Order: sequence, then C-alpha cells, then structure tokens
Amino acid sequence: MTSSGDSDRGPVEQRVAALTERVTELEIALTYQRQTTGALDELVRELFSMIERLKAQIESLEADPGLSDD
Repeated sequence: MTSSGDSDRGPVEQRVAALTERVTELEIALTYQRQTTGALDELVRELFSMIERLKAQIESLEADPGLSDD
C-alpha cells in the first residue's frame, strides 16, 4: 500500500530538482556578476588615478611661466 503522500512524490521531486537547478543557475550568474563588478571597479579606480595624474600634469604646465602665450 502507498500513502496519498507517495503519489505526489514524483511531481514534488521534479519541482525540487527544477528549483535546485534554478538556484544553481542563479549562483553561477551571481558569481559572474560579482567578478564583472570587481573587474569594473578595478578599471574605474585605475582610470580615476590616471585622471588625477593628468590633472596634476595640466596644473603643472599651466603654472609654468615659460609656457605662457605672452
């Protein structure tokens, strides 16, 4: 004899398997997103540093009296 709960076991197991697969897919996507965000953060920091260096060079050139147009 089987209980009424056993008759639902097949669909329930299928649903659990589908949810498990979906969770795995979401974990993979989140990992990729975190890696991408980390790479973009590093790039932004490098570019910001480059901009700061270039601004300092421009200020230095503007302050140099030998480069005046007068």
